[in-house]
Amino acid sequence: MFADDTKLFRIIKQEEDTDALQRDLTKLESWSSTWLLKFHPDKCKVLTIGDLDKIERPRARLYELENIILEHVSEQKDLGIYIDEKLRFDFHLQDKINKANSLLGLIRRTFTCVSREVLIPLYTSLVRHYVEYGGVLWSGIANRAQIRAVEKIQIRAVSLVEGMQDLDYGEQLQSLRLTTLSARRARGMMIEMWKHFHIYDKDTVGKSFRPGFSGRRNFECHRLRSIGKQCKTFYAAAGVAWNKLPIDVRLSPNINTFKARLDRCWNNMPITYDFLAAPPWMILDDNGEVPLLE
Repeated sequence: MFADDTKLFRIIKQEEDTDALQRDLTKLESWSSTWLLKFHPDKCKVLTIGDLDKIERPRARLYELENIILEHVSEQKDLGIYIDEKLRFDFHLQDKINKANSLLGLIRRTFTCVSREVLIPLYTSLVRHYVEYGGVLWSGIANRAQIRAVEKIQIRAVSLVEGMQDLDYGEQLQSLRLTTLSARRARGMMIEMWKHFHIYDKDTVGKSFRPGFSGRRNFECHRLRSIGKQCKTFYAAAGVAWNKLPIDVRLSPNINTFKARLDRCWNNMPITYDFLAAPPWMILDDNGEVPLLE
């Protein structure tokens, strides 16, 4: 539920749960009247996340706020990220790709000089952040088509640089001292993991994400007990890659030291210059498939 940056949510498994959510809305309306902080029902939306087929009479209930029926949407923008009902982030990625492409076109039309000294600073400071925004959130569940669509932004940008046209993408990146966007997202996920255990309050860490100890490797690790769609969440994907890092990397005393040690550890990863290479959180079994975490 989105209402002036206020979110109200409830797990819906049966019709009685929808009644409970409406009662919560009524309480919220009463609270707003008491404190004279009125909501705007026309701006409030209802977003159902999950498999509607598993919910009894999922579309039968219309929620109300101040006697106004709230609109049911398939995606909603929150803190700059479009959240959709299937958590696929298709609309979010397409929106960011369109903005990045538009800005790249503007740069190309505006600057006659396309040397690396001019184009790369413009790209990294004005364009790249669009397709990287929220990358930690959607990177673990992105499919190959989405990864390729996002990477095309950087492929287009580096191809504009003078002298890069005769090189393949990996060679272009090495020459310009860049890495794939896939590698940058993986690095960002590890940085967020380090912040979880060294900066963030413990209450912000998911309850299903727990520390453990590996007797075989003799170091602390972090596991996520999950099945199904949860195996593609941030904690599941990042937890696998985090457990693979050497102990001295994970125990870095500060963020800058962690970044430096992580870069040295991942210096020769295939994903650095091949955006379709397996990310560090994918553990393949004998059949070449990614097993569930236990």
